[in-house]
Amino acid sequence: MKHFTPPIGINLPIYCVHELRKPFGLIGKFLDLNDLYNKNKTLYRFFARNAYWEANPRVAEIPLVLYYVGKYLVPPARILDVGYLESFLPYFLSSIGFEVFGVDIRETPFYLDGANIRTIKQDICKLILETKFDAITLISTLEHIGLGYGDTKDLTKDKEALSKVYDLLDSQGLLFVSVPMYKEFRVIENFEKHYDYKNFIKLLESAGFKILEEKYVARKENFWIVEDLSECLKRKDTFVGFFVCGKG
Repeated sequence: MKHFTPPIGINLPIYCVHELRKPFGLIGKFLDLNDLYNKNKTLYRFFARNAYWEANPRVAEIPLVLYYVGKYLVPPARILDVGYLESFLPYFLSSIGFEVFGVDIRETPFYLDGANIRTIKQDICKLILETKFDAITLISTLEHIGLGYGDTKDLTKDKEALSKVYDLLDSQGLLFVSVPMYKEFRVIENFEKHYDYKNFIKLLESAGFKILEEKYVARKENFWIVEDLSECLKRKDTFVGFFVCGKG
């Protein structure tokens, strides 16, 4: 099977492969986010399964994952999605042809019932597997780890999670990770961390990772747009940092 490489542009168009048209009733074309917001609200309410679908960063993160997974990997590479619950990413990856595992501390959601995804109910920091992965995805997940968001409260647990991810990767394995970022580090009590750039890079490097690619996206009205880091740091609100990492 050839590489899956959806295009990526200023408004992050979403590419819908044939396997994904049927469940979502799409027409098999490139859809930019304006179309999705204005014409397909039902899709994104179903996608996010909550009232804040319009601001959900996965609207931007999932196209980034699909683009860079397609750049670096070929199905049936083995991928572990950490914190997969409430995300359609593992479903997308499985439909494309990847061998997908999902780990979460919560129960498998209804929309993955019967999907070709192997799910594991476990804390990522306690996960023990003989299996090694070609890639691991940590999308809108790392910032919640260690904040009592269903697990033990420990502000250093994100580093522990990254170290576990490093161990679970094959020698040439890749980490795809996204987190909310801000001009300075801060903690939203019992919910999530907002990382500053300098310390987040140190966090990745301390776990043994080297950065291969990085992208930054921020909301502008009803769009998620790609912006330079320097522009993002001028913002008064958070933005999303997305990184592709290899083992150092």
